[in-house]
Amino acid sequence: MAGPETLMDTESMPSLGRIRIYPIKSLDHMELREVNVGYQSLKGDREFAMVDSDGQFVNGKRTGRVCELHAEYDLVKRLVFLTARQTGELHQFHLDLRFRANLELQNVPPFWEERLFLEPGVGMRFRIGEVTMIGINPRARCNVPPRHPLTGATDKLFVKSMMTSRTQTLPADSMLPLHGNMYHLTVNTFIPDSEQGRVLRVGDKVQILDKVALQ
Repeated sequence: MAGPETLMDTESMPSLGRIRIYPIKSLDHMELREVNVGYQSLKGDREFAMVDSDGQFVNGKRTGRVCELHAEYDLVKRLVFLTARQTGELHQFHLDLRFRANLELQNVPPFWEERLFLEPGVGMRFRIGEVTMIGINPRARCNVPPRHPLTGATDKLFVKSMMTSRTQTLPADSMLPLHGNMYHLTVNTFIPDSEQGRVLRVGDKVQILDKVALQ
């Protein structure tokens, strides 16, 4: 039987604290307690896309007006219900296919996740519960974060403020400076084909494994 010290160490380990999928890129999320791993992604995440009459993608990078929409989903019927936040006008749509993934950790200090990437060209293999992933590099942010999440209005000071904050709070062991500027947050990961069909659950423990040479 594990002693008190061992038990305390186990309980304070980093673990998965939140699972969110974003069925449509740039729109509202769904909060889950567990999720199946699909082909190099989480099932249902960024699975759908909006397109205009010319077949061009409509997302937050292209226009801040997507922030004026509230989305609710019926993934079984593959429907999305979009409501205009200001007028309450409701529309229902069928959707087209896309992929990607997002997870959030708990029981860790700020920016702990930066241990999950190294210098360019070297990945970090880690495990969450039964799923093994590889941290590739820090996520470069685009023109969407400066936009207000409900109105789409752009905060022109956001990027500068974020870069200043990142510089002031950078962990001593962070490899972020090797990847360019400070306008990075979160980690790009790769999920090997071998993990397809496994399940991630809130509370799953996180374990760092070893370095991997990236191809």
